[in-house]
Amino acid sequence: MKETLRAFWDVLSQRGLVRADERLTEALRIWLTRRYLEQTNLTDDIEQDPERLFQTMKEQVEKELAHFPGDRDLFCQWYRIGKELAILPTTIEILKQDRSGGPLLPDPLISTIEQRILDADDPPQTILITEAEKAITGLETFIRKFPDRSITLTTERRLIYRVLTLAFDGYEQVDIRHVSLYRPMELSRYNFIFSLPAFGGRYDPAETEGDFITNETEGIAAENLLRHLSETGTLSLIAPAKLTFAGGRLARLRDKINKDYSVRRIDALPEGTFRPFTSIKTYWITLSRQPASHVRLSRLQLKDEALLPVDEQTVPHSLFAEQRDWRVELFLADERADLARYQASDLPRIKLKDSADIFRGKSIMKKDIRPGEIAVLNISNLEDGEIRWDGMDTIDEEERKVKRYQLEEGDLVMTCRGTINKFAVVDTLPRFVIASANIIVIRFKQGVNSHFAKMFLESPVGSALVKSFQRGTTVMNINPGDIGELEIPHLSEAEQQRLIDHYRREWTIYQKAIRRAEQRWQEQKESIYRQLFP
Repeated sequence: MKETLRAFWDVLSQRGLVRADERLTEALRIWLTRRYLEQTNLTDDIEQDPERLFQTMKEQVEKELAHFPGDRDLFCQWYRIGKELAILPTTIEILKQDRSGGPLLPDPLISTIEQRILDADDPPQTILITEAEKAITGLETFIRKFPDRSITLTTERRLIYRVLTLAFDGYEQVDIRHVSLYRPMELSRYNFIFSLPAFGGRYDPAETEGDFITNETEGIAAENLLRHLSETGTLSLIAPAKLTFAGGRLARLRDKINKDYSVRRIDALPEGTFRPFTSIKTYWITLSRQPASHVRLSRLQLKDEALLPVDEQTVPHSLFAEQRDWRVELFLADERADLARYQASDLPRIKLKDSADIFRGKSIMKKDIRPGEIAVLNISNLEDGEIRWDGMDTIDEEERKVKRYQLEEGDLVMTCRGTINKFAVVDTLPRFVIASANIIVIRFKQGVNSHFAKMFLESPVGSALVKSFQRGTTVMNINPGDIGELEIPHLSEAEQQRLIDHYRREWTIYQKAIRRAEQRWQEQKESIYRQLFP
């Protein structure tokens, strides 16, 4: 198989056909031609006659596919190589190299889906898998495992639709549908739906107005599929982190789901589940039409080729529904007891977006770094909660072109990329400084002291809240719009100042103690070293 596939790729490459859709088109051309010959019992006769073979392809297949990019001899050469290629394994290899088509489901995730179906109290008899090409690595095994279930597979990709109809021709329980997940669908209702929608896609609002609450692909998929759940059905949706906490239309969608449906469980998928396609944080969200008394929350961990829950918590559905977001980390964090007390307290709170202007800094490329009058604040310039003004990179640019990114005294800056959260307050500005794209600037209006906000965000509770808005896994990725949803205590200015003064006094005492300890240690080391050579 591998040698044949390599030979097929080589002959296609000689004609400049290297893209996934081009390779799949020519493989389909051969498979469809061969299938026609098999169905008409003409395989032996026509395969021995190059002209008849070529004309059969032209008459029976070319109308459906693009014009063949060559003559009779070229087609016969490709046919002799490609006719031995198995449909699904070849398609899998093509899709693995196609970064534009989205991630493929890893085998442990497919196995866990199968197990959840088998373990269901009311085993689903009708199953829908959308954009089925993403599950193609385990699709045949899945279908064979459930021969008595009615299974519908959808795809909006025309070539994939033809691959699936060829591969599963003869499976009476399988229905292949050529539909888009991001448009209203004429489908039945199903007992079980699984979907891995496109991440980060966005339609023009005019295209979705009247059909869906949101214009983002993850939200459209969720809303669309919930309409096709049976009364006892469940929807298993893989979604990026932003679906669980983003504001705006996604918040309205969560409100609708909390009102009209039930969140059954949310599992945080392991880091790197969909690499190399994406490294963003993803969740497996299970929704249902039936009311639920509790919501199961967990992190999934790969063990023995299966995804098993760890740090599992069961939360009353009424408590979960009170939250406008579904940030699992708040329930699973080590600081969850403190978080619960904070959220349950009568302490007045205010969202960052309601008390400050929030923006990300300017993207600076390496080639842009050169001697100039404008300094650039980056992650490396933040140390121990302070800004190190020495050694900053500079750019040579007109001030008016970068003024929107300029720092002002009193700004709170925080890292939005990297591996750890860092915060600092701009107390003084020695020169014209702008923030880089790795920095979020929070410019408070009246009523909130930047030092107080920094103190809260660095606290265990504040830090857990910040982490709950991360879209990345190991490498942090925080969006300014998301962090604007974070709530901080809204205390009087006098109370804020009292806490700031207390913090600073204790910090000064701590620093003095550290310096004394370091000085004593240095003196004692030198004394000991002198005794080594009396």
